[in-house]
Amino acid sequence: YSLPAGARVEDAIKAAGGVSSDADGTFLSKSVNLAQKLSDGMKVYIPNKNDHIAAGDSAVAGAKTDLTATQVNINNASLKELDTLPGVGQVTARSIIDKRPYGSIDDLLLKKAVNRSVYDKIKEMVSVY
Repeated sequence: YSLPAGARVEDAIKAAGGVSSDADGTFLSKSVNLAQKLSDGMKVYIPNKNDHIAAGDSAVAGAKTDLTATQVNINNASLKELDTLPGVGQVTARSIIDKRPYGSIDDLLLKKAVNRSVYDKIKEMVSVY
């Protein structure tokens, strides 16, 4: 769907015709930030009730996929999970958590959660959904 600049997750869901009756309402209410601004190429996925989502794999606007199965989700990873990333210690992990939510991994730099050298080390290891 093509949406105007400044559109939010809620706008994307409306553009798609809303959620289906099979959508996981618990996931939607607990894990999806409907007010989150969209970014170009962002994936918004609401799982159905039969999808199996492991703790830590769901995000503000998504769920486990082959791409993100081995990546750390910066929108919902714990301090301990973030601390496993190269160049990320307790202080940087806390900075990442404090500056949530992220619409894209580039937001780590834009929000000054990490410096360029750390970003370059982790950019292929993290996701936002």
